[in-house]
Amino acid sequence: MTSFVGIFIVVLAINLFLFIKFSGWDKLAQKYGYHRKFQGKTTWMTTAYIGIVRYRNCIDIGVNAEGLYVSPFVLFRLGYPAIFVPWGDISRFEKKQGIFGLGQYYALDVGVPKIRTLKLSPRVFRDLPEVVDRLVNGDNF
Repeated sequence: MTSFVGIFIVVLAINLFLFIKFSGWDKLAQKYGYHRKFQGKTTWMTTAYIGIVRYRNCIDIGVNAEGLYVSPFVLFRLGYPAIFVPWGDISRFEKKQGIFGLGQYYALDVGVPKIRTLKLSPRVFRDLPEVVDRLVNGDNF
């Protein structure tokens, strides 16, 4: 039983490391690491793409007038610090159609120059249409 637990922990650690590297979370956290309590509207346990990695129902995303907060589910926080990206560091904010026209999402390029692209559900921004309008129109904050 103890060997199974040990193997499980090693496999989990390897997976976390690979997800951090492939998604670019490590690069985002290096520049945008956030260690305070977020104040704003948060969508819990949502799905998001960060780089090429899909985080299904395990990401909390917060939005306020200052920027975008992204935090992993509590079990994954060991390898994934929360990030907070000021709106001024979003170089592209575009509403896109999903594959075959199914669903919609927002594509955000984070960093200038771009570090990673995030793909987020429109429900994340539901309560802040003024933020969406400013970002879509390219207005500065």
